[in-house]
Amino acid sequence: MLSMKQAPEALAGLLFLVLAGNVAAAQAKPAMPGQGDDFFNLGPTGATGTPLKPKESEALGIPKGSVGIRVEKAAPGSPCAGRLEAGDIIVAAAGRGFPAKDDPMLCLSRAIEAAEAAKVPVLKLSLLRSGKPAAAAVELPALGAHSRTCPASCPKCRAVIDAGLAYLAKAQESDGSFPCATGGINGKIAVTTIAGLAFMAADEKPAEGRYAAVVKRAIAYVMRNAGTESRLWDGQAQKGANWSQLNWNLGYAPWLLAEAWKATGEEAAKAKVAELARKIVETQEKSGGWAHGPGGPNALDYLELEIVSNFCLASLGFARRIGVEVPQEPIDRGVAYIVATGAGDGGVGYSTRAGQQGFGDPGRTAGAIVAFQALGLARHGFFGKMTGYYRRTLPRLIGGHVSPCMHLLSGAIAAELGENRTSKAFRDEFRDEIMAARVHDGSFNARPTTETQQLHHNTDRGVGPAWTTAHFTLILLVPESRLALVGK
Repeated sequence: MLSMKQAPEALAGLLFLVLAGNVAAAQAKPAMPGQGDDFFNLGPTGATGTPLKPKESEALGIPKGSVGIRVEKAAPGSPCAGRLEAGDIIVAAAGRGFPAKDDPMLCLSRAIEAAEAAKVPVLKLSLLRSGKPAAAAVELPALGAHSRTCPASCPKCRAVIDAGLAYLAKAQESDGSFPCATGGINGKIAVTTIAGLAFMAADEKPAEGRYAAVVKRAIAYVMRNAGTESRLWDGQAQKGANWSQLNWNLGYAPWLLAEAWKATGEEAAKAKVAELARKIVETQEKSGGWAHGPGGPNALDYLELEIVSNFCLASLGFARRIGVEVPQEPIDRGVAYIVATGAGDGGVGYSTRAGQQGFGDPGRTAGAIVAFQALGLARHGFFGKMTGYYRRTLPRLIGGHVSPCMHLLSGAIAAELGENRTSKAFRDEFRDEIMAARVHDGSFNARPTTETQQLHHNTDRGVGPAWTTAHFTLILLVPESRLALVGK
């Protein structure tokens, strides 16, 4: 269960891009996006599942020390269709069981990758079906093996990236945005920013390349809508509460628009970044941090949260790097706020509130590293402490609060900004995780964490597959990104 110190943070996380859903829940309406069962993706097989606990596995006759994976769903038309059924228990892949001491999802992911690299790409699974032994052979695309330089110059990763970009290109809506199940304009700007960056990172000349039209439409959407906020709910139900999420919108949009200016020199993009930078400064709280949005404490009666500060400060840094004048005083206060959230060991906390201050997290710390780098603060005394903390705690990144996708992307960028050993450590630690998130249609699925399963709510799943696909695709592109600002 969540501790009392973790509980405020967990509740706060539900506000990220899902406030409309919270209102609906409060009114006993249908479940909000991302709420409910949180199953693991079983790679590009087309199935989702749940790892069994050791006692459950033993009760089914699975050898002690190993566990099974229960199939929850098998998508029609996917590689596993007609081969796996809901309720099947996968007990081995390619003749190997899943040791309880290891992560069975990652063991399965490795078996899938081995099958994809074989001359005949077939994943052979041993099952229990209705309590009786069975077998299944799942045919997969032949993608080959990863290169030694993976993900840079890796044909397999490039194939996965191209599939992700193709999925996103088909998903782009007529107004230039990308689908977002919740959050209105704020959510769409966040998703469209990350998707736009993924396309730009993949193309040497994003204004002229294969996906130039996609990028142009995404930029146009952000240009039209950044700095505005739609009304997502009937305020009468929560009269007096502040439900603004504007600072997510302001924090994300300049990442894409600053890159657009670097790629095209379009002065309108620079002017929009300048406008958004002014608004970011205006919405800064007296503490130096940023809340979900301006207007005072929100309905859960808290104000600032550090992770929004990471995005807002990074955006101010990107604004400066394209020649926009940004006053120094709000930057100094924002940096001081980030430092104040921690316990002095380099770990960045959730906020400066009692019970949330001092609890470092690698994802928030990675985001702060990106912000400091964007601001040219790599020589700041706290920067070295953060990079050291991030290296030490990197394996915990996947369990980050609210959005594993967000933390993994910050972590990937922070790793590339560091020395080679940090970059290698990130790749070694999370390649299996990233590959396990692949879906047969080219998209990437959300990843459950201890927190999402306890809360029965996964924000990544709630925002939707364009969000997760854009993040994972951009993560794979970070090592050889063609972006001029983000990650450089």
